[in-house]
Amino acid sequence: YQTDTEFKTEKAVMISKEAGFIDIHVFDDAKSRKAAKNNKAYWEKLAKEGLSEKNERVAQIKGFSASKMEGLPVSKAGESFIWQNDKADNRIVNAKGEFLRSCRLVPQGLAYIGQNGRIVCKGGNFYAPEQSDLEAIPQLAASQNQFSAELELLPYEAKQSGPARILTFSNGASLRDFTIGQEGDHLVMRLRTTVVGNNGVSNIHPEAVLGKIEANRPYHLIVSFQPGTLVWRLNGKLGQADWPGDLTNWENMYLQVGDERDADRKWLGEVRNIRLYAYALSAKEQKKRYAQAQKRLNELIPEKPVRVKARLVEESVPPTIEQLNEQGYKRCLTTRHFRITEVLEGKTLPSQDIVVKEWCILDLIPLNRREVGKEYELSLYDARDHKELDNEYTVEGLSQFDLPVYYSTELSPVR
Repeated sequence: YQTDTEFKTEKAVMISKEAGFIDIHVFDDAKSRKAAKNNKAYWEKLAKEGLSEKNERVAQIKGFSASKMEGLPVSKAGESFIWQNDKADNRIVNAKGEFLRSCRLVPQGLAYIGQNGRIVCKGGNFYAPEQSDLEAIPQLAASQNQFSAELELLPYEAKQSGPARILTFSNGASLRDFTIGQEGDHLVMRLRTTVVGNNGVSNIHPEAVLGKIEANRPYHLIVSFQPGTLVWRLNGKLGQADWPGDLTNWENMYLQVGDERDADRKWLGEVRNIRLYAYALSAKEQKKRYAQAQKRLNELIPEKPVRVKARLVEESVPPTIEQLNEQGYKRCLTTRHFRITEVLEGKTLPSQDIVVKEWCILDLIPLNRREVGKEYELSLYDARDHKELDNEYTVEGLSQFDLPVYYSTELSPVR
């Protein structure tokens, strides 16, 4: 079998390496054929429906205990970090009503705040800048020896690799406390313990495969760990993996969304409602969290743009990188007057002449250079549906200012 990379069978087998090499014996009697048939049916049902909450390993996780959280620097719900969206109250307030700290995430590179305040990663990432957050996460995980992570996400592409980092608490490509990522068309998790090691994965303990995902479909994920067991729900479907060791070797890292710090592991997609907990949520608590999230998951479904061909008539003159930086800003929108020449997809717009808001600088990176008189293909969204733009630095210097306003999310770096 030395040339085999897989061994698939629907028969009963015994695998042994007592003789110093892999020995596979296939049983072909009636009793073994029946056992193999039942086992196949069990795994097919498991793949379709997920685990039962009565599963012995799943049932070991008892969930939230107010008495255990008392006195810890966590929220009333046991959260060590919370970031719902850019407009939400992302503060850690304990059970006594005392304010402990605010949680922030800051865009870097080709990333920005999207509709309803959620994170948009198109080649960049968001990071947590507050040292108090970066210290609280590992200290609580190590002292409680339990941990949970929850988030809502929407991948832009069916297959991404690296794994592409969705949410990670790490320091480079091979040192982490935990990473939730996308490998191919599956969500995966790496979790550091005293047994698994500093990369959260090893030859003996591969990354946990949390479930299959599709592009432009919203997902709710919640993962919980207590020594020996990893339990998760992906859009309500329950999964479990044996995970040896404990969290006493966790240390301060960097909390990132959409990429790894100092390593190219970019993920393309959107994220919101990030919560890290200082305890392991039970299967019942996870189910409740999904039921609450399910009501709003459709908000993540991408809106359909109107695609047009349009000729640039006039543009507001954007600042130089130096000018913007001197004013204390790192990103900037500009306004451009376009005249539509053809509607490629979607409804006909009420006016042939429109104003389009576009990013011209993100994290001091110049974007979307245009030439007056030239025709472009644009994907347009009604700017009135994007209130997140109201507080962004925007250049407005057009001679016509009473035209309908649209928003283009294209990010084309200047070469």
